[in-house]
Amino acid sequence: MIKLHHLDYSRSSRIIWLCEEGGIDYEMATYHRDPVTRRSPPELAEAHRLAKAPTVDVDGVTMVESGAIIEYLIERHSDGALGVAPDHPERAKYLEWLHFAEGTMGMSFIITGIAPMLGGLPEIMGGFLQAEVDKLLDHLEIELEGKDFLVADKFTGADINLHYMLEGRAALGSSTVVRIAPAISKRWWGGRAITRRWNWADRCCCRGLVRGHCEERSDAAIQSVCECRSGLPRFARNDE
Repeated sequence: MIKLHHLDYSRSSRIIWLCEEGGIDYEMATYHRDPVTRRSPPELAEAHRLAKAPTVDVDGVTMVESGAIIEYLIERHSDGALGVAPDHPERAKYLEWLHFAEGTMGMSFIITGIAPMLGGLPEIMGGFLQAEVDKLLDHLEIELEGKDFLVADKFTGADINLHYMLEGRAALGSSTVVRIAPAISKRWWGGRAITRRWNWADRCCCRGLVRGHCEERSDAAIQSVCECRSGLPRFARNDE
């Protein structure tokens, strides 16, 4: 049995979504952030010294990297439908997009996303990182042209991994709870048009299979992820 160590408001929501979508059996231990520091609790360090989420115990190994966990669980613990086969012509692009979220995209998105909560960034650094964010979003916009999902004409683990970044970024960029839907044509990032990537985000969110699973589950952590999958950004907050 796979054991997921889930920290609220964290990347481990990806693994819940993956397992529910892919029919992967798992059990879950839930941890809560310190209300003041927002850090993970000491108990999570008992699962892995880094105290990061997701942490997954699987096949006698403890794993902590989202992309690696997604790739491994799809290939070893599912029917493979959420992956792309090694001999598929889009296998290389699938692996690229699967690891793009935490690789190329991760640093600039996360730092600029949390900067307002930490008093902001120095002007030069802020300008440099925001330029990176703009470039990455332009790249995603171009790559999604004419596509329903990122690769192979289907929903994959790459969509799950990347969606988290846009979901969190959207919520951190607004003080109100908003619905990710095709009707949204302009939002954050300087008011630039973002219809194409939010159409993609909506297709990821509103997949009926995940909604069906959620209706059958009462676990609060799963419900929080399922509410997001239905179109409400999980990290969005109402400051009014």
